[in-house]
Amino acid sequence: MAVIFFLSATALCLLAVALLVVVILRQPSNSRTDRLQKNVQIARQRLDDLKQRERSEQLSSDEAALQQQEIERGLLDDITGADITEEPQSDSRGSKVPQWTAVCVAISFPITAAVLYLLLGEPSIIADPELASRQAAIDQPQDSQASTGERPSFDQMIQTLQSHLEVDTEDAQGWATLAQIYVVEQRFGEAAAAFARVRAINGDSADVLVRQADALAMANNGNLQGEPSELIGKALTLDPQHGSGLWLAGLAAAARGDFQAALDHWTDAEQNITNEESLLEIRRLIGEARARLGVSGESEAIGVSPVAGGPSIQVSVEIQPDIVAEVKPDDVVFIFAQAAQGPPVPLAVIKRQVKDLPATFELDDSLAMVPNMKISAFDEVKVVARISRSGTAQQGSGDFFGQTGLIRTSDEQEVKLTISEQVP
Repeated sequence: MAVIFFLSATALCLLAVALLVVVILRQPSNSRTDRLQKNVQIARQRLDDLKQRERSEQLSSDEAALQQQEIERGLLDDITGADITEEPQSDSRGSKVPQWTAVCVAISFPITAAVLYLLLGEPSIIADPELASRQAAIDQPQDSQASTGERPSFDQMIQTLQSHLEVDTEDAQGWATLAQIYVVEQRFGEAAAAFARVRAINGDSADVLVRQADALAMANNGNLQGEPSELIGKALTLDPQHGSGLWLAGLAAAARGDFQAALDHWTDAEQNITNEESLLEIRRLIGEARARLGVSGESEAIGVSPVAGGPSIQVSVEIQPDIVAEVKPDDVVFIFAQAAQGPPVPLAVIKRQVKDLPATFELDDSLAMVPNMKISAFDEVKVVARISRSGTAQQGSGDFFGQTGLIRTSDEQEVKLTISEQVP
C-alpha cells in the first residue's frame, strides 16, 4: 500500500513540474510585441475620440481627416521603427533567467509538496488503511447530506454513530444520542443498553436513570417491576422532584395495586410537570387512584370521569369453605383481569374484603390502571382473585387465590371463580 502511494505521488509531482517548466521556458525574452500592441490600442483610442468630436461638431470634416492622417502616420512610424531597431535579446542574461527559474521550480515544487503533506496531511493512513475507512464511515453521511440537501435516515444516523463509537468508546453524548434514536425506532432493548453505557461513562443522573428504566419497561411490554423500579428508585433518590420519575413510580405502584403510593407519586408529579398534555394525563391518573381508594367526589372534582363502554366481564367470586376459617374478615381481596398474552399489568382491578364475599363484580375499561392497558385492548383475558395476607397488591407467600380459564372479551358472559389455592 505504501509503495503504491509513493509511486503515484512521485508520478504526479513529475507531471506537475514538467507542465510548469514548459510554460516557463516558453516565455518571451523581450517586450517588442507587447509595446506594439499598446501603440495600436492607443491609436485606436485616439481615432475613437476623433470620431466622437467630429460627430459632436467640435471639429470639421477636413480637420478630422487631417488629424486622422497624423495618427495613422505616427502608428506606421512606430511599427516601422520597431521592425528596424528592435532585435530579440540574445545576451546570456536574457536566456538564462527562464532556465534558472525552471530549475528552481523543478527542485522546490516536490520538496514543498512533501513538507506540506507532512504538516497538514495524514501520513498514518498510509500505514493503517483502516483508519481511512473508519473516518469515511463517520464523514460520508454528512457529505452526502450536504450534497443532496436531504436529511440522513435513522439507519444512516445509527450506522454513523455506531462507527464513531467503535473508535471513541467514551463519547457519552454520542451514546445518549444513539439511545434516543433507538427509542424513536422502538428498539428499546438497545436503547436501554446505550443509556447504561452513558451511566458507565458519566455516572448516575436522575434523567438517564429514568430514561433507562422507561426503555427497559417498554422492552418488556410495559412491565415496570424489577430492574425498572430499582432504577426509578435511584433516580428519585438523586432528584425527589423528577417529574417523569414520579410518573413512572406511580405507574409501578399502581401495577402492584398500591394505589396510595401511586396517588402520592402522581400528586408530587403534578407539581413538577409543566407540559399541558402530560398534566392532563397525570390529573386523570390521580382521579382514578382516588376512585380506587374510595375517596368520594375526588374524581369529579378534578374533571375526570370514568371510562364508559367497551367489553365487560361479570365474575362471581366465592371462597372455598375450608379456607374461610384461615382468613380474617378484614383481609384484603384483589379481583383483577390480566391479558392472556402480554404484560402482567392488571387491566382492571377491584379491591374488596373477605367479608364482602361471596359477591358478583363487573370488570370493564373504567377500572383500568394504566392508559392503553385495558380489557378492550385484548382478545382474551383471565380473571384472578387473591386474598392478600399483607394487605398489598404484591403477591406473597401464604396468600390464597383462584383464577379462571381464558375468557374472550367479545363474549358478554358471567364466570364463576373460587379462591381455593395457596401461594407456597
